[in-house]
Amino acid sequence: MAGFLNLCICTDGKVIKVPNVKWDNNKGIIELSEQEVLHVHIAYELEERNPSGIIGIWFDRLLLDELGQYTLNKNHPALQNFINYSLASAEDLCERGGPLTIPAAPVVPTQFEKEALNTYLKNKYPVLLKNSPQTIELTINRLNEQHREYIDLVKKANSLSRVRQKDKALNQ
Repeated sequence: MAGFLNLCICTDGKVIKVPNVKWDNNKGIIELSEQEVLHVHIAYELEERNPSGIIGIWFDRLLLDELGQYTLNKNHPALQNFINYSLASAEDLCERGGPLTIPAAPVVPTQFEKEALNTYLKNKYPVLLKNSPQTIELTINRLNEQHREYIDLVKKANSLSRVRQKDKALNQ
């Protein structure tokens, strides 16, 4: 079975646990109103109703309004990257026409935010950190590697597009 943990990390390093009910119903978090926070969503494994290890971790930057509520962005950069590049080849990108867009950078925590998250987990959920010590770093590395792959794909598509344009010009 799995459990979920929603955390918000403020710019001052304060970590606030947000109950899942509050998060899912988009009830405001008054103490975070009008702040940009790093939202950390952690899925963890449960053994005998206790957290035992991290299954997955996701990061997102949110700007909360005056009521401490967030709005869902339907043009989320990670979603747009997935839609535009995950199943595409360089040839596919060339054939789409129009200018090629640079993939959006992934949302990853700063060193300060990582330290705040690790400190929070060490104090509140030591079993999670003990059983899954590298999960945060592996997730960040995976996000950065995926971004590099998308950039390389766009570079290949751009060079292929230039070659095709030169071939067209020579054939005319």
